[in-house]
Amino acid sequence: MFSESITLGTPGGVQVRIPADQVLDMLIKHIQGPGSASLAVPRIGDYWHGQGGHYAGIARADDGRQYHLIKGVGEFEGLEYGGYEKAESGIGNLWDGAANTNTLVASGIDHPAAQAAAQYEADGHSDFYLMSQREACLCAANIPHLFKKTRYWTSTQLSSDYAWAVDFEYGDVSSWNKDDEFRVCPVRRLFI
Repeated sequence: MFSESITLGTPGGVQVRIPADQVLDMLIKHIQGPGSASLAVPRIGDYWHGQGGHYAGIARADDGRQYHLIKGVGEFEGLEYGGYEKAESGIGNLWDGAANTNTLVASGIDHPAAQAAAQYEADGHSDFYLMSQREACLCAANIPHLFKKTRYWTSTQLSSDYAWAVDFEYGDVSSWNKDDEFRVCPVRRLFI
C-alpha cells in the first residue's frame, strides 16, 4: 500500500518524515483551536459530561450563529431580579442572556438573580449566565421535567419595574415586578 509522507527539515539539517494524513489531522486541529473540537452531543435532556449540565437544545444568537444551550444542575431559590424602578439599557435582549447578564452584573446595581447565575460554576466552567426570555422558552419546550414547577427569572427586562419570567408548570411567559422572588437557573452555551 502506497502512503504519502511529508519531509520536514530543521535548520540543523535534521529531516523528519511524517505521514501526510497525520500532518493534515494536526493542521485541522490547529486551525480549529482548543475550544472548537467537535464534541459528542448528547440527547436533549441528558447530562453533558464535562459541560456543566443538561443539554437543552440548539438556540440561535442575534447574529444568526447557532449554539448548544446547557442548563446548569444547580439552581437558586427565592431571588429578586433587582434594579426595581430603574430602566437600564442593554438588558432587553430576548435572545442573548449572556449579554443581558454581563450588563446587569456590571451595572453597579444589585441584581441578585443575574449575580447568582454569573457566579455559578460546574465541571470547571465559569461562563454561566441568567437565561434570556427565548432561552427559557427553549428550556420550557425541550426539558421542562428538569425544572421545578414554578416561575424562573430570565435576564430580559421589560421596563423599569418589570422583567420577564417563565412558568415551568404551565409554560407561560409573563412580566413580573423586579422585586418579586423566583427561582434562578444558570445556563451556558457552546457555539457550533
